[in-house]
Amino acid sequence: MTVFEDLIVELQEENLLEDTVLTHGVSAKSSAFVNGSEEHDFAELIDAEPLFDEVTPETGAAIVGADAAAPKRGSSSAAHKFAIEQVATFQMVEHVVTSIERSRLDRDTQGFDELRTKAALHKFRQASADPSSTAFPEAEAGLAHEVAVWQKNLAERDSDIPVPMMRQYCETCQPALSAQALFSLARFYRSLPYSESSRGKFEFLVTRLFSRKSNGERRTVICTKEEMLGHLNSRFRDVSDSDVNIPDSISDTVPNAATFDNFKAEAEKARSFAELIEVNFFGRLYQSKEAAGKSFFTPTVTAAAIASNIAIGNKLADLLNNERLAKKNKEILEKYSSLYDEPISSALGRTIGIESLLSEPDADAAENGVEEQAEDSDTYREVIDLRRDAPTKAKPKKSSGKSMFGLAGVNRWLLVTTMVVIVLSVGLFLWANYFVDSPVGAQNVKSIDISSTQFKDIVKEARLSGETFYGITSPAWDNLTKESQQDVMTRLLKFGAEKGFKRVSLINGKGQTVGYAVDGRVEVYRL
Repeated sequence: MTVFEDLIVELQEENLLEDTVLTHGVSAKSSAFVNGSEEHDFAELIDAEPLFDEVTPETGAAIVGADAAAPKRGSSSAAHKFAIEQVATFQMVEHVVTSIERSRLDRDTQGFDELRTKAALHKFRQASADPSSTAFPEAEAGLAHEVAVWQKNLAERDSDIPVPMMRQYCETCQPALSAQALFSLARFYRSLPYSESSRGKFEFLVTRLFSRKSNGERRTVICTKEEMLGHLNSRFRDVSDSDVNIPDSISDTVPNAATFDNFKAEAEKARSFAELIEVNFFGRLYQSKEAAGKSFFTPTVTAAAIASNIAIGNKLADLLNNERLAKKNKEILEKYSSLYDEPISSALGRTIGIESLLSEPDADAAENGVEEQAEDSDTYREVIDLRRDAPTKAKPKKSSGKSMFGLAGVNRWLLVTTMVVIVLSVGLFLWANYFVDSPVGAQNVKSIDISSTQFKDIVKEARLSGETFYGITSPAWDNLTKESQQDVMTRLLKFGAEKGFKRVSLINGKGQTVGYAVDGRVEVYRL
């Protein structure tokens, strides 16, 4: 038993703490993770009782932040329910953030000490029995303060976790995250002050919650757009919606929602992956989400973004599958390699790997199936031939000078056809290599020679696409301190003023993003 558990037992024995969130059902830690690797979606929560169906902004505003103005007090039962669920949500987020700190940031952390918050919750529960008493506002203010401290602690620690790290952890952790854990995380990021990081994490979580895996890397939306809007309005709304900085009017939301619908329509018309890259499709999509700002959190815009993410991701999978069937895997990888993985992932709210899409396991299975089918066909044909060649009593025919077989019994028509095919193949080869210009699939991607620059020991390969510098780091990058890495990113941005790029994205040899910089904002990811 841990020291924390000892304190809990002592408080319960002294009747200072009852079975609130500590013993209500299963613990937050056990319900955050579920056995098995199968991912979970919002369908598991649709039939469950809404967490905040009885709570209004007036009821819970004081519980969310200690600095909030004193609101009109709602029913004590609703406020009590809101308080329990708010603490339970933070418990869920706490376990996920602590797990990422330990597994991805390599930090030996014990997480936030929840004891004071739970004790304040217990005091509030007792005071809720008589809302007219003088103890009630004091208990309410005490709980508001402890919740605000916990939320601030989580927000500060979460700021060290980049969006790609959070995304990859949630997609690959074992055991898998439960639907309730993903839902709690989404609500947490929606309640934080707006930042591009909180928006990106929220987008990933809701996209994952409202879809499930289909064939290969394709995903399917689990409900209609109208149902999605209903859930976003009833389940995801929080006290933060009372914040005037989050628009909820048609004039603020319709243009942004229409923008994502337009991007979806544009993607559906694309005929190749290269076509999307040439027009900087994914860069423009990501910039439109940045431009949406706080309005992204409104249900109308969120639902449009989820629908476009799923549709565009599926279209991308189809286009790359077509490239694979056309045997253009190597050509695509040589042109784009993994430099586009993170920009595309950021734009679609899910981790995308071009190489994995070009080599889906079901492709090999399909090819094996074709080979087996061909072998079965050959076996069947051999049986028929054996029956046809069975000895009979028919008299042998005399050989005719007009036989269709030539020398050594070779079918002359087969011989002629073979010669024609060889001639056509040689002609096609010469025409393709000497008379046709090479396709301009990645004309906007060019290599940059950095062997004579100050970055030659840090970046071993670099390419420029539009206004974005993509570089692959050498092992020397990993030996730098975080401050030194941030300095390198800053100097690369200054270097961009000379070379004509405004964004910097660095990845390591494993294809993981280790640094990103734009407009003076520098992020370094310690993997």
